[in-house]
Amino acid sequence: MIRTREPVASAEVWLQNGRLQLTSAAYDRYMDSCSIAALLARDDAWLLLPFRVGAGGSQIKLRNTRGDRVIEAQEFFRAQGLEDSAQLRRVCLHHAPEQGAWRIELADSATPPVQAIA
Repeated sequence: MIRTREPVASAEVWLQNGRLQLTSAAYDRYMDSCSIAALLARDDAWLLLPFRVGAGGSQIKLRNTRGDRVIEAQEFFRAQGLEDSAQLRRVCLHHAPEQGAWRIELADSATPPVQAIA
């Protein structure tokens, strides 16, 4: 169950090197302790669907001792025309209740995340 319908603050979620990265706070608030996520391209939108274990998709990996997470999504983003880049790209997630998912939007990439995931 998704706990909130508010968009994730851009500084908490970003894309770098084809990896979707979430701070610990964003993971706790928006992924509801799910360990698997699926990325889908539907109707000119990218969707992030959190799942429980055993549902398929990509593992949401623990990145560091702060509890930040990462989803390896290089193939998905390459298929969408985004090449791997070391440049940080801020991401906004918007609740899409009709699809049981979060809609992914790339934001202005000029502002780095509050805490870079090391």
